[in-house]
Amino acid sequence: MSKIQLIIAMAIVSAASVVEAQTRARGVARPPQPDALERVLMPFVGEAQVGGQYWASQFRARNGSDDPITMFFPFPCRIGTGCPPNQPFTLEPGQLLVNPTYAGSRGVFLHVEKNGLRKLHYTLRVEDISGLVVVGRVFLGTELPLVKEEQFSSEVTLLNVPVTGGAETFLRVYASTSAATPATIEIYSSVFEKELLLMTEQVILEAGKRIDDFEAHPAFAMVDLTSVFASIADQAEQGRLSVKVISNSGAELWAFLAVTEQGDRSFTAITPGR
Repeated sequence: MSKIQLIIAMAIVSAASVVEAQTRARGVARPPQPDALERVLMPFVGEAQVGGQYWASQFRARNGSDDPITMFFPFPCRIGTGCPPNQPFTLEPGQLLVNPTYAGSRGVFLHVEKNGLRKLHYTLRVEDISGLVVVGRVFLGTELPLVKEEQFSSEVTLLNVPVTGGAETFLRVYASTSAATPATIEIYSSVFEKELLLMTEQVILEAGKRIDDFEAHPAFAMVDLTSVFASIADQAEQGRLSVKVISNSGAELWAFLAVTEQGDRSFTAITPGR
């Protein structure tokens, strides 16, 4: 290495050290490594039109342990929540986190330190707010789970799905990563304790978003099954069907059905069994 090259290299190292020192002085920590965290799906966060409803969510989490919990949000945070985007966030014992983002109507990944989710007390509730005054409103609605990585699988089965006249039925499918994913939807009826395949449909989960090394938004698809269910309702055993979602790419999936009766502001969430 020549003397000039050595001087340039030393200057680069010196500049990097200054930036790092300034970053530490501002209290901005470096993002943790993805493998140090657990990826958790929040299936719906924010507000969006879903069929004839306009959904809005309320999320609250409290650290119920005696130890701080490290989290990471690779997405835009809602102003005033104290959630720093693309930076580690420490939820202190007893501290409450409320609605960290409104950017997750197609699902968003929250990254939590390993085994940190079991220390959290949390609730994610979704309600139809069409035509309502939201400010100061006490949310009712439907509880949705936070989905851990091990709850994703290559085949998702939704059992005991009701088929009723006038109900809207939407299937929401999520991949464990942001990459676009093909999948097959199969709908079955039970006849003499055997499953009878009634319908098959192909679907593509549209690509989500990856920020740096972190999965931020999952690949996602929403399928309106209302007319499909109406066309095969007479074949449903005791008014019930089962729905399978099968990955065609090896990517793991999670899904749920939202069933809404006409005139009802809440919906029934049918999630996979454990």
